[in-house]
Amino acid sequence: MSTKPSTAPLHWSVFSQVYLIDGNIIRKYPAEGSYPECPTIAIRNEKVAYEQIGNHPRIARWIPCEDDEYIDLVFYPNGNLLEYLHLHQDEIPRDLVVRWGQQIIEAVAVIHPREIIHSDLNLKQILVDDELNARLSDFNASSCLGQVALGYEKATHFLPRDPSGPNTVQTDLFALGSTLYELVYLKSPHSELYPQPPTVNDREALRAWWALQEQAEKKIEELFSQNIFPDVSGSFCGNTIRGCWEGRFTSAEEVLSSYTSETSLSTAEEKHRA
Repeated sequence: MSTKPSTAPLHWSVFSQVYLIDGNIIRKYPAEGSYPECPTIAIRNEKVAYEQIGNHPRIARWIPCEDDEYIDLVFYPNGNLLEYLHLHQDEIPRDLVVRWGQQIIEAVAVIHPREIIHSDLNLKQILVDDELNARLSDFNASSCLGQVALGYEKATHFLPRDPSGPNTVQTDLFALGSTLYELVYLKSPHSELYPQPPTVNDREALRAWWALQEQAEKKIEELFSQNIFPDVSGSFCGNTIRGCWEGRFTSAEEVLSSYTSETSLSTAEEKHRA
């Protein structure tokens, strides 16, 4: 029986509590209260995903162990890509952002042939390694080898559908479009519809805020259902983002082909203007 560290978690989510071990290992334990009938289901789900993928430069590095009560990963001090972009946005050259976009798509192209649907693609799930390369992580809610996924995307990345149905390549590709949008604009699509968090720790204020959150999510799903998306025409990969949202691609490889063609043209035009 594994014992959790006595230190406070580095962070936690619906499925896991995350601890930093010896300064270089991320150890994920099941979140207390999640799936009480089978508390390790998300951890085992993630382990299956990493076993299927193996060691790959576009994926967070898994450290195999025999214990089924937690999962170990390499710690990446640069954190996730959304945080990194916000911290260093004035220092990051355009070609690095373009590279990250390609690497994110490459990561999705790695997992789909291995029968893994990520089910929660967003920029927070992309880690930045020591060489400033992007690595996809967090497979605890994923659909692996045909098993039912344990969750699905937030509203800004969610292909409108019956949430009780399966997550698919198409649902991941839609979320990929929103993830690329985050990369370009440092915000989620239609994020302006969300309310500002309450400034006081008051129960009524929190209840009202949650109600507005739900209204915003319903509105976003409604807009997506009507093919109403944010304007991306001025970005270096707008056509690729729209293609993901509009269902024009059937695979991550097609997304990658579109992205590399579009960004090559955009880079050439920028050099010509200079």
